Amino acid sequence: MNANNAPSDPITNEDSTICIHDGTAELTATASSSNNIMWYDVASGGTPVHNGSSYSFIPTKTGSTIFYVEAYD
Repeated sequence: MNANNAPSDPITNEDSTICIHDGTAELTATASSSNNIMWYDVASGGTPVHNGSSYSFIPTKTGSTIFYVEAYD
């Protein structure tokens, strides 16, 4: 039997306020060295919008936009 432990939660640059007129925002997350990062725009059951430790986001509307990150191996 081979038991795999779940990866640790990724570390992000926390909540950020970005003005729509500021252009591109660079969001970052860090996982342990052997894990990868997936970015989502829904809390569960969605399709990843990006794969990697950083995600460039260009706001196109006012209001809140929330992204979720997941570490996987």
